[in-house]
Amino acid sequence: MKVNISYAVELDDVPKEIGNLLETCDFILRELQAGMDTASVENPSKFISEVEGMRQSLADLDLRMSDCIRIMAGYLDIKTKTAISSPEEVEENDET
Repeated sequence: MKVNISYAVELDDVPKEIGNLLETCDFILRELQAGMDTASVENPSKFISEVEGMRQSLADLDLRMSDCIRIMAGYLDIKTKTAISSPEEVEENDET
């Protein structure tokens, strides 16, 4: 069963956290490549088991990459809103 977890980080640390998630994706991808390199059809039962495991790892990889996209989109949205609202705040402070 997959569950979502969340934790708080400083806004400016979000890209670093996404980088950490991408490192995990890279590890999974390398493990998949190693599995592909060693998969053999000589033992059909073992082959089925190994390929099914690789498929599950691909699904996990897809979820993690989707998380990265979702987090980066949220980060970009916040940064864009902050950039848009900042000039207005500066103008209001200049008027007082």
